[in-house]
Amino acid sequence: MPRPRPALLKEPTIKHCGRTGIAIGMTSILSLSLVAGGDPSWAAEPPSPPIKVTQNYSETVSYDFGLRCTSGDTAWYRRFELSRDHESDLGFSVSKVTFGLTLAPAEASMTVSTFAIAPDVALTLANLEPLTSAPVTVTADEAPGSVEVPISAQVPADKDLVVRIFSATSSAVVGMNADPELREDYLTSEACGLTEPTSVASLGFPQGNHVILAFGKSTDCSVAEDEVPLAEQALAVAEQDLTDAEQSLESAQERLTQAQVALDTASRAVTRAEVVKDQAKKQYHDAKRAGEKDKAARLLKKKKKLKAEKQAAKRVRVAAIREFNVSTQQLAAAERAATEAEQARDEARTRLDAAEVAAVDECRQPELPVLSRPDAQAPADPGAMNHGLSATSGR
Repeated sequence: MPRPRPALLKEPTIKHCGRTGIAIGMTSILSLSLVAGGDPSWAAEPPSPPIKVTQNYSETVSYDFGLRCTSGDTAWYRRFELSRDHESDLGFSVSKVTFGLTLAPAEASMTVSTFAIAPDVALTLANLEPLTSAPVTVTADEAPGSVEVPISAQVPADKDLVVRIFSATSSAVVGMNADPELREDYLTSEACGLTEPTSVASLGFPQGNHVILAFGKSTDCSVAEDEVPLAEQALAVAEQDLTDAEQSLESAQERLTQAQVALDTASRAVTRAEVVKDQAKKQYHDAKRAGEKDKAARLLKKKKKLKAEKQAAKRVRVAAIREFNVSTQQLAAAERAATEAEQARDEARTRLDAAEVAAVDECRQPELPVLSRPDAQAPADPGAMNHGLSATSGR
């Protein structure tokens, strides 16, 4: 609803320039909700911790064995469908990979690699887009247990993440457990004739799930977190603009008040000049009728002087009316600016609130759905299903 304000005055009349106009203008100022300063309650939160991207419902290496090719190399894979399962549509920044270890000699070398892959293509070596790799040395003391490997990789938007753990020999084995998994895990082994990633279940080990997971931050989270300080800055600017608008509004009110005082003073001066002039005019005519020529001559001069003073007072009043009208227009403009600044401040607060909610939502740890592992399908060729693989005990 628009705020009431003093009506503009017509020159030279002043019949609309009474105190009521000023009172209305002051009421409209006081009705503004001008809030500035104070301790902000929207201080930026520290960056969120990395989230865990996992398909394992348990990270414990509860089976003290792992699947490997006994005659040579083995590579273990997990394909993480970032958008579908992990609420990451804009990409993902990997900072660490963790995998279970069930068997290791005194010391062995393994390699952790990350890849990107289009979500609508099969998991084949040709479809993998290499990102980064990191060597890691494992020891017997770490088995059975978990191995953490820092690694930096950026998965592009609309891509899945593939993590591969590679051992050139059969001496180091990624650990397994029998708890449910969200998606299948895979193996390759040139030594055992598995040239493409093949699911562990199809190889005859449906109840064994290799423990491989990644840590990092989704680009969705980073974008949402980056918006928070931008929204805070926008709110600070809006708060300052509102403070400036409030000051301008106060200045406009003060100018209007002064203009009203000047107009009242000028109006009273015109009224007095008219009264005194009329009195002198009457005295002049009385003296003239009485034949008092000298007195009439003096009163005539006085009447002319008072007429000039009256005209001067009217000119001052006209100038006061103009100043009053300009001040009224300035007040109206200041009120509009203050209203717009208040709306901008409210919009900036809404933006910040939305940014904080989005940051929490986008950066939270995704939860795995409640899931029971489906029964594994029998391999097509039971006689060849193990391909020389062995589920070798780690004890």
